[in-house]
Amino acid sequence: MKLLIQIPCYNEAETLEIALNDLPRTLQGIEEIEYLIINDGSRDNTVEVARRWGVHHVVSFKQNKGLAKGFMAGLDGRADMVTGARSIDQTAHFSLLKKKLQHFGSWVVRRASNTDSPDAPSGFRAFSRDAAMRINVVNDYTYTLETILRAYMMYKPLKTFSYLAVSPILTGLLIGFRFLYYMARGQSGGHVQSLILACTLIIMGFLTFMIGLLADVIAANRKLLQDTQYHARMMEYDAIYMQMKAEKEAVRAYRLINGEEAAPPAKAKER
Repeated sequence: MKLLIQIPCYNEAETLEIALNDLPRTLQGIEEIEYLIINDGSRDNTVEVARRWGVHHVVSFKQNKGLAKGFMAGLDGRADMVTGARSIDQTAHFSLLKKKLQHFGSWVVRRASNTDSPDAPSGFRAFSRDAAMRINVVNDYTYTLETILRAYMMYKPLKTFSYLAVSPILTGLLIGFRFLYYMARGQSGGHVQSLILACTLIIMGFLTFMIGLLADVIAANRKLLQDTQYHARMMEYDAIYMQMKAEKEAVRAYRLINGEEAAPPAKAKER
């Protein structure tokens, strides 16, 4: 008999190792003990601590979903998407530059998606039925880096445009403070261009932030539409499945009525 101990975790990097050390390694009547960590969207090094300790299984959520969801995920033990990891450093036909870019791209995806993907650009991917039902292909290719950047802008537009707005606003403020400094010293006459540039940059940053607010409203509406689309797809494919099942049953019934179904072989009489 095998025992699986599951531990839901949320930012438990400092206490996880203490809890794991207190768990039993052997029990009478149990042949094997394995440990499962449900990473409930932790923002610290919980996963790294678990792997360093030697935890057998790690299930990670992209964001915090609560104890109940974590418990059910541990019982379910399935992932919505699985990406196969290649041995990038051992691939002979990859140049040194390509290997470095592959590692860098995977790091970018891990940071953006809050996942633990060692080989994000890999083309070996498997989706659960539920995850596949929610996918919408919006371009002609499925390059991972392009997809993650597009998805980040589509589903987190306020954060994306806020980052874009910070640079021009800060630059404009710095130039503006520089103009105020010269104006305080009575030397603002030759620096009017700086004031114009500062106002232009601040306006550009403000407009970028406003675009982010508008995009955030559109993103909320997109989530509602995609949820409706998901349920419509489920109904459509379930209807197709039931129709195909009914057709197979009808064909089988027709064959039984017409004697086309092979009868089971009769047992030989004992002598």
